[in-house]
Amino acid sequence: VMWFVSPLSGAVLLPLLCPLPRAARRRWKRIPIFCSLLALLVNPKWRRCLCPSNLRQANFAALCLLLQCRRRRTKRLATAAGLHSAAAAASRTVAAAAAAEQVEERERKAAVDAAGEKEKIERVLQDVQQETTMLQQGTNMLQHGTNVLQHSISEVHTAALAAAAKKERERKTRDNEEEMRKLKKEALFGGNLECMTAEEKERALHAACRHSRMEEVHALVAVKVDLSSRGMNRMTCLMIAISRAHTEVVMELLQHVDKRQIDVTDTFGKTALMWASETGMLGVVEQLLVLGAKAELRSAVKRNSLLCAIENRNELIASSLIPCIVAAHALDAKDYWGKTALVLAKEQKLLKTISELDLVLAERKRQQDEAVAAAAILEAETARQEEEVAAAAAAEAADKKRIDKERQDLEADMALLKKKKMEEQGRKARMAKAALEAKRMEEEEA
Repeated sequence: VMWFVSPLSGAVLLPLLCPLPRAARRRWKRIPIFCSLLALLVNPKWRRCLCPSNLRQANFAALCLLLQCRRRRTKRLATAAGLHSAAAAASRTVAAAAAAEQVEERERKAAVDAAGEKEKIERVLQDVQQETTMLQQGTNMLQHGTNVLQHSISEVHTAALAAAAKKERERKTRDNEEEMRKLKKEALFGGNLECMTAEEKERALHAACRHSRMEEVHALVAVKVDLSSRGMNRMTCLMIAISRAHTEVVMELLQHVDKRQIDVTDTFGKTALMWASETGMLGVVEQLLVLGAKAELRSAVKRNSLLCAIENRNELIASSLIPCIVAAHALDAKDYWGKTALVLAKEQKLLKTISELDLVLAERKRQQDEAVAAAAILEAETARQEEEVAAAAAAEAADKKRIDKERQDLEADMALLKKKKMEEQGRKARMAKAALEAKRMEEEEA
């Protein structure tokens, strides 16, 4: 475009715009200038030669020559590019083959690694299975050892209980022998009770109750020995007989015992009813309840008679004590360890007692619900009555207000009538006065 518009500028700027190498640029940049000079030499008329058309022709010829040279160079470059592309394709093929080999090598290594990992995993699984088997065997051995240990502990416990029972029998035997010696020393068997002091008689009665000697008990009770006297651990003769489960002695003592002394406690805070509940003497428990014994009293460990019966698995006694406990509102009483009767019965697995306690608790809950409902009804009734009273008071106040208003209106009417009456009287008086005045004037005129 610049060659045809301005040939001189095209000749000058051609070397700058031609995309040729530096060596070729030196060679080809002379062509437009040479063509321009050639046009000047061919045409001797300078003015004509210097006209733009001649210069355009020269530049066009130079352009054609340049394009021809560029075409040849393009062919050479295309050949070189083809060779280069072929070489590049070959190199790419080689690279792809190498990459494929590398990929195959990596896949082969990955397969080998996967096989190794699989073998490792299989070995680990085998080791885990062996360890599991060994752990199961160890668990079985531990269970067997635990069973053996429990059996040994039970045997040791049984042996200890047997030894303790033996020691207790020996102690009781020694105590019996000691009591027998004391009784013989005090001449009790000889019937010489008159020579014995009151304290000796009380000790003799305690010993007779402890060893269930009815003859001595009858003899001592007949001479009115104090049955409320205290022995070891501050226990009365009735407590001693109940703790030893001597039913005949207990029944004999209950016929003479003072009802006011029926709930006395020993050192452990236990009453005769608690001792009877522990030893399982149902008849004695019923007799004590008839005499007025209180089942809700609690020992030093905060247990009442019901808890003592449940602790010793005496279901019949527990069944007979539940109504008394419920009547005393002591069913939820907790012992020193925070256990109620229901909790203790569940620990001892006393199904009958559990069912009875559940029934009692359900009945109490029903009664509480009824009491709550009755209280709600009573509260609603009270509120209704209060509303009625308030309404009656409001009505009475309204009536009073109405009556006051009527009274005020009546008083106003009365005052108005009184005023009218006074005005009427005044008017009549004035009329009468006027009549008198007129009559007087008439008389005067006459």
